[in-house]
Amino acid sequence: SHNQITALHASWLCLPSLHRLALRQNKIHHILLDVATNEYRCNESLCELYLGQNRLSDFPFQLTKKLSLKLSKLRLLDLAANALEDVSSDIVECCPMLQRLDLSENNLQDLPAELAMVDSLQSLIVTGNPLRRMKRSVINNTVQLKQYLRNKLPVPVECEVATLNNAINQLDRLDHAMNGSELKLNQQNLLVLPPLKTPQMLHLCHLEVNENKLQSLAELANCKRLRFVSAIKNEIKNIDGLLDLDELEVLDLRSNKLSETEMSNIEHNIWPQLHSLRVGFNVMRNVSVLLEKIGSRKMSVLDIGNNRISEFPACILQWTQLQVLDATNNDLSDVPFE
Repeated sequence: SHNQITALHASWLCLPSLHRLALRQNKIHHILLDVATNEYRCNESLCELYLGQNRLSDFPFQLTKKLSLKLSKLRLLDLAANALEDVSSDIVECCPMLQRLDLSENNLQDLPAELAMVDSLQSLIVTGNPLRRMKRSVINNTVQLKQYLRNKLPVPVECEVATLNNAINQLDRLDHAMNGSELKLNQQNLLVLPPLKTPQMLHLCHLEVNENKLQSLAELANCKRLRFVSAIKNEIKNIDGLLDLDELEVLDLRSNKLSETEMSNIEHNIWPQLHSLRVGFNVMRNVSVLLEKIGSRKMSVLDIGNNRISEFPACILQWTQLQVLDATNNDLSDVPFE
C-alpha cells in the first residue's frame, strides 16, 4: 500500500501461498492479463484483497468466455474509492465465498442482482455511489440490500408459466364482469402482458401492473379507452404503445429503465387528457422532447426526479395548472424562470 504502482498483473493474485494482498492507495488503473492463459486460479489461498483508493474502472471477474479469474476462497474484497462503473454478474462464480465486499465511493449506478446469490456475503458496502434507484435505508442495510437484489433476479421458467396462466385466467373472468373496465395484475412476476381479446381492449380503462418484470407495454396500443396506467417497478425501456392513447389521464412509470424517447416520427401532440405523469427513478437524460409533445392543458402533476436530466424542460413553464413538480436528484445546473 501507499506506493505509486499503476498496474497489477493477475498472476499476483494466484501466488500459491499468498493469503493477504494489500495494495491500497496506489495508482492502479488496470489489471494486466495474459491472454495465453485459459484460467487464473488462486490455488485456494488468497483470502483478503485490498485494492481500495486506486483508479480501477473495472475488475476482471469475467475476462472473456474463455478466460476467467477464480478467487474461490476470497473472503474480503476491498474495491472502495476507485472509478468502477459496473460490477459483472460473474462475481458469483469468481468469488463464491465472499463475506465482505466494499464497493463504496465509486461510480456505480446499479448492482448485479446475482450478488444476492452469494449466501456467505454478510457485509455489502455501497455508500457513496449514484444508486438513484435505491432508497438510502436499503443502501445502508446489507440484509435489505440483498433482498432488494434478490427481487430483481430472473423468475424461473415454471414460475413464469404459472403467473402468466393466472393472469390469463383473470382476463377470462373479465368477460363475466359487469363492464370489464379495470384490471389489476400487480406482483405477478410477469415478463410480458397476457394477450387481450378485442372486447377487453375496447373496454379496459384502468390498468395496474406494478412490481412485475415487464420490459414493454407495446401491447396496449389498441386499448384506446385507457385512462389510468400504472406500471411502477418493472423493467420498461420505452413508452411504445402508449403514445396514441388519447384518453389517458394518469401515467405512472416510476422505477423502470426508461431512457431516451424517440419522437422524431410523431408529428401530432399526444395525451390531450393527461393530468398526471410520473417517470421518476429511471435513467432519462432528456425529457423535453417528450414533454413538448403533450397536448394536454390539464397537467397538474409531473415527477421527473431521480433521473439523469441535465437540461430543465422549459415547456412546463406554460403548464398553468401544474401543482406538483418533482425534479429532485438530477444533474440540473440551471432552471429558467420565464
